[in-house]
Amino acid sequence: MSRHKSNSVYAYLEASGVLEQGTPEEISAARKAYWRFYKARWRQQKRGIEKCFTISFSKEEERLLSAAAKETTVSRTKFIKLAVMQQLSGMHPVADPQLLRKVLQLLAMQYNTLTDAIEEGTVSAEFVEILMQKLSGIEQNIRNVLR
Repeated sequence: MSRHKSNSVYAYLEASGVLEQGTPEEISAARKAYWRFYKARWRQQKRGIEKCFTISFSKEEERLLSAAAKETTVSRTKFIKLAVMQQLSGMHPVADPQLLRKVLQLLAMQYNTLTDAIEEGTVSAEFVEILMQKLSGIEQNIRNVLR
């Protein structure tokens, strides 16, 4: 918890007089009341900046959504937002962002292997240049397909 928030709670409790005269239960209740008020004000300010939508899912739809979100290692809410934004931007949804990172990592390792082969003199520089161009094309195609 940041110092600013705890100071606000303390100031609220001080102003209400519950710190000097209240029981531990009353202090706890006052603290809960403060956070209820704080969160309600925060949500109200957030709604002024961002638009929030409420949608409903059947049990089967919720099961499918949960399974898909779990596969991509994001929350259900974030999965819904990503899927909608990808659909609107014409992008294909990525099944697993970690999979994309792994594929790109493997391609980078292949670049390094080719660079090492040039330095060792086991293959010609022209041959490696051709392979690197092909790998670069493959990488770009993978990025386009997965993104």
